[in-house]
Amino acid sequence: MSYSRQPLLHTESVISGLTLKMAGVEDLEVSWTKDASAQIDSYSLSYEPADGTGTSEDLDPAPGAGDISDIVSGLLPYTSYNLTLNSTDDQGLQNGHTIGTFKTESAISELTLDGGGIDQLVVSWEKAQGSQISRYSLSYKPVDGSGSYRDRELDPPAADATSATVSGLLPGISYTITLTSFQPLGNAGRRKRSEQDRQNGVITRTFRTESAVVNVECAEGIMTIAIPRVALPGVDVDSMHLLNASCVATVDDDFVTMETRLEECGTRRQISGEDKFIFSNEAIADEVIDGSGAVIHQGVSLPFQCEFLRQFDITQGGDIMFVIPPPRFEIVDAEGEMTLEMRTYKSPDFGASYKSTDFPIKVTPDDRLNFGLSVTSPLDNVELFARDCVSTPSTDPNDSPRVDIIVDGCTSTAL
Repeated sequence: MSYSRQPLLHTESVISGLTLKMAGVEDLEVSWTKDASAQIDSYSLSYEPADGTGTSEDLDPAPGAGDISDIVSGLLPYTSYNLTLNSTDDQGLQNGHTIGTFKTESAISELTLDGGGIDQLVVSWEKAQGSQISRYSLSYKPVDGSGSYRDRELDPPAADATSATVSGLLPGISYTITLTSFQPLGNAGRRKRSEQDRQNGVITRTFRTESAVVNVECAEGIMTIAIPRVALPGVDVDSMHLLNASCVATVDDDFVTMETRLEECGTRRQISGEDKFIFSNEAIADEVIDGSGAVIHQGVSLPFQCEFLRQFDITQGGDIMFVIPPPRFEIVDAEGEMTLEMRTYKSPDFGASYKSTDFPIKVTPDDRLNFGLSVTSPLDNVELFARDCVSTPSTDPNDSPRVDIIVDGCTSTAL
């Protein structure tokens, strides 16, 4: 009886960890590890599109017996590939097997904002050298999820196109922009357009349109808002109104303007902290829907407000013995203003006040000084009172010696 010696089969792979070292537009560089004690006589490396649209091909030439990395080239851009690496020993038996799925880079990259405005974004991108591009598609969508994707195909779909303008946008909104490139399949013949090329690149970035400069004017008793028409695409501006729908807009070629008194047109008033009145309203455009349910004009609501200070600190400027402060102060907060007056009067009946030319005024410690405060306001329910009043030898209210005259609205008990 005779016996033939058969080579032993390895039960564990002597190679492992097929890893992507670097991806290019048309190539993939991969590496792997091998058992240092194993005998490897040869490798075979095959690759095929992961989506099953192509056939498996072997890398030629194959990796050398001593290699632990190699480059697979001639691939399609932006495509996932299944790579299979096998090793054999000196007896021709397979002793190793490892696989991996890796994706080539996009044929386009670096989507960049080059400019824009309140209703448009200008973007540009880079194209990989030597890449073939037959056309692009460009889609955009508000980041907040409102609205749906709107596609705009670049016209013409030239291979050298590297910029585009997305228009018809809303001001102050972040948009996700997705640019997709396609390459020709060749021998298109009478194929449908969708069958004449394939996707070879995708890039996505988020950009924000500029905020519209909306002019809000706050005068004594009146609030006015002026909105640029370009900031209201798709809005029925002729029907815009305030919270009270009877307060309608005035529309010209450039602006949509609305005006209201502080106590009219649904204007809301609130007190903020101890020192502010806030008056607010909204510029409103109602959504317009046709009989089939399609939106003809989109709705919009733009809140605006004016703020007025309720209390003020007034300190005389310069040397108190020789300079009297200007009798009128315009106190401005946000875009609202009130006019406050403080005068020094010659007698307790507040009939005549001192002029600047009357100073310095000579007084004794027992003399009474008569100060009057007043405020000009469009409101009939504004209350004005002196919360704190002090006497110091300088313009610094914290200087020493200091005499408290009014403390928290009350005459000081020290007097």
